Amino acid sequence: MCRFVAYMGNKAIALEDLVSKPEHSLVNQSKDAKDTVYRINGDGFGVSWYHGSNSPGVYKTVQPAWNDANLKYIARDIHSKCFLAHVRASTVGDVSHDNCHPFVFESFSFVHNGTIKGMRQLKRSILEKLDDDLFSQIKGQTDSECLFYLIIQYYRESDCLTVAVKAAFSWLTNAEKKLPLDVYSTINIVITDGKEFVTARYSTKENDCVSLFYADSNQGLIVASEKLTDCVNKWRIVPKNSIVTKIKGDINISVIR
Repeated sequence: MCRFVAYMGNKAIALEDLVSKPEHSLVNQSKDAKDTVYRINGDGFGVSWYHGSNSPGVYKTVQPAWNDANLKYIARDIHSKCFLAHVRASTVGDVSHDNCHPFVFESFSFVHNGTIKGMRQLKRSILEKLDDDLFSQIKGQTDSECLFYLIIQYYRESDCLTVAVKAAFSWLTNAEKKLPLDVYSTINIVITDGKEFVTARYSTKENDCVSLFYADSNQGLIVASEKLTDCVNKWRIVPKNSIVTKIKGDINISVIR
């Protein structure tokens, strides 16, 4: 069901500080995840980072994270105040470069774990909501990429990432009411433009959410699908159906209604 880690802080850190160095790093989660039935997340790896430009740098590969020789070097040498990293266990869509996270558009980058079980029934409706240029950006087959562009569409209407995320989730929740009870969504996401950082833990139809934790360290905010153990001392679970935001150093938690 995929795993991710994300960071935003006042201090630039090396990607390896979260991606490969910790005892239960994202690389280790790719081959031995704990808080999920999908223990192996070997269907691709990706990272986006912000450094001196509005547009993020991006590296994606279909190689498993534990078997990508290039990852060791870029994770050591790239430092950033904001980055997202993701390892994939495919549930919707083939194993391909286009289906690997993060998904990027202009200044925005996005990762997701979980599943929108009704995507087959909902995809056409989502695509019909998108502006033509957003529709043309979709290259892969995943529920994640469709959700990303649905959020971007709502962002264009609100100019606020938090409002856009809540609007997209509201649309999805209402659309699923027309589908059978066992068709529901589990959605953990992070979306950022390098300045505003929004993470959410959400499920529809009163189902359990998948795991998501955050830690507010001296350096900044860390969000991870699973605790990175020795990285920081105190991890907190993101409350069910909640959004955690970080803007200009301030962290806020709000309920998704």
